[in-house]
Parts: sequence; C-alpha cells; structure tokens
Amino acid sequence: MSPAVARVAAIALVAVAFALTATVDAVERRLVSRFPGYGVVLQRLPGRASDTGDPVYVHFGRQASVRIDTTAIRRAGELLPDDAVFYTEALESDPGAGDVRLAARLFLLPALPAQRPATANWILTYRSPLPGGVRTRRVERLGAGLVLTQTGRD
Repeated sequence: MSPAVARVAAIALVAVAFALTATVDAVERRLVSRFPGYGVVLQRLPGRASDTGDPVYVHFGRQASVRIDTTAIRRAGELLPDDAVFYTEALESDPGAGDVRLAARLFLLPALPAQRPATANWILTYRSPLPGGVRTRRVERLGAGLVLTQTGRD
C-alpha cells in the first residue's frame, strides 16, 4: 500500500470514529430526553467518569431508587468466612430491601445464602431487627442501617 493510500485510509478511519462518537452521543441525548430515568444508568456505564464499579440500582415505575451503601456490604463480605451461610433480613416494605439482598448475594460470595434464618450462621440485617429466636455471638455495625451478626449456630 502506498503512503498516500495509507494516509487517506487513516484519515477516513478517524473520520468514521468521530462520526460514530457523535452518533452515539446524539442517540444517548435523545434516549435520556424521552426516558429521563435511564440517565443514571448511562452515566454509570463502564469507562464513564461516574463509573464506580458498583452495581447500578435503578427502578422504573412506582418504586423509587434507593442509595445502597455498597461499601458497607463489601465490608460484610470481608468479615464473613468463606464457608459461612448467611441470611439477609430486611423489611419487605423497605424500598431498598431487594437491592440489599441482591448486593449481599454478589458481595458475600463465596458464602452461601440461606432461605431461613435458622439455617444461617451469619445474618445481615437492613433497617430491621434480628429475626426472633436468634442467639448472637458477634455484632458488626456496618453503617447505613446494615448490621452483620454472627449467630450462635455453628
């Protein structure tokens, strides 16, 4: 390939890259203008300035988004032994309950989630009391309404 053809090809490639970037930005602006709720999702895409590496907790419709303290849940994951069995307790009426349960399943790995508190040796509570009949061995207050409790069950 001659240097002149290579130069033209390089200029064409740069022009296509700029055109694609402009098109993506235009599509993003139109999407956000029609569906404002997607703005927070688009801002958190990988490589964006506001990308923290944490999950994006977004709800559309009647449920409002709630700020979940992912740092506190990560800390719980550091405190849990790998062979732990955990249960997540949160009031169903709390808008953040589902997000906390999902974040716990992600960040408390390789510990296993329990279906009932009686089978867990650790319980993560979110803005709620411990389930009845649980004996406590150790309590770690993580902040933002999150408490990690080691139960008396081995």
